[in-house]
Order: sequence, then structure tokens, then C-alpha cells
Amino acid sequence: MNMKQHPFLGTLLGLGVFCAGAAQARPIDELDTLHRTALNHETKQQLHQLGYERASRDGHGSNRTEYWLSHRNGTCAALELHDGIIKTITRAKSRRCESESYQDHEPYEARTSHAEGSHDAAVVAKNQMTRYCAGEAAGRFSTSPRSVSTLPLEQSHGKYFVYGQYESRGNIKTFTCTFSQEGRFVALVGTS
Repeated sequence: MNMKQHPFLGTLLGLGVFCAGAAQARPIDELDTLHRTALNHETKQQLHQLGYERASRDGHGSNRTEYWLSHRNGTCAALELHDGIIKTITRAKSRRCESESYQDHEPYEARTSHAEGSHDAAVVAKNQMTRYCAGEAAGRFSTSPRSVSTLPLEQSHGKYFVYGQYESRGNIKTFTCTFSQEGRFVALVGTS
């Protein structure tokens, strides 16, 4: 079949190619170094240092997509994971990072137990602890990072504590993040 004989078909094919090209996701240059790395505590710390906070997630386990919001420039980054490894990092629509419907079905006790006393737990600089805690709280409590607020860092009995709150369906909920003396993230506990 000759496209000159069927100009309408040629136009449709041309539009299809154009649409496919336009729909391609754009990469995020500042996150290129995280491509093909495991999304572990160190990687999350790098994201926090770049100004990103976890906002929502599609799927569970080691094959999922996590959405991270940059407070510096408003970029919503989609991190697609396969077997816990970041396979692609692309820009997502901002509504993905403002989703309040994200549900974390993984028991949080299981997530904190491996961090407690673990050498794999993130070591967080004192000046980054409140930001790190806010990001963990946003992910844990299925809320937008913009709705999380924290108090200044406190130190007591050789540990660091960050107290914070967020709004959930018209109610104020509080939480506490705990870091070891070395700065390792230990736990996040909802207190109401």
C-alpha cells in the first residue's frame, strides 16, 4: 500500500509517530547518578540532600514506582523499581506527588526493625535530620510532604529526636523520629 495513494492514512501514521515522541518521559539530570542503584537508605539520603521528599507510591515490594517531590523546583520524579533497583527516573505529573491516596500496606514495624541498630541505616547529618524525618513521615503516613511540619531537632540521652505533625482528614496527627548518637535513623513512631 502506497502512502501517496492514501494521504489520510499517511497523516494518521505521522501523527502517531509525533504523539509517541511527545509522550516520551523526560529524564531528570540531577538524578542521573541514582540510575541503576538500589533504593536503600543511602539513596534516600541522597534524594533528601537534593531536596526531594517521598510523596507517594504505586505498587508494593521490590517492583513499584515511587514519586518524589523536589521542594527546590517543584519537580515530581517517578522512580521505577524492579527488584529494588531504580530502572528509570523520569518526570511525572505534579498531581502524582500531591496524591493523598497512597496507602502503605507494609507493616511499619518491619521497616523500622531492620533500621534499628543496623549498619545499613542512613547516617543523617544533624542539619538534615528534620528534613529527613519529614520525608519519612510523608511516605509512612500517606500524606503530601507539604502538609508535614516539624519542630527543631532535640537531643536527649545520647539520641536525637524530631517531633512533627501532619493533617489527616481534618485531624492533626503527631509523630516522632529517632536518630542514634551517630546520626543513624532508628525509628518513626506515630504518637496519635
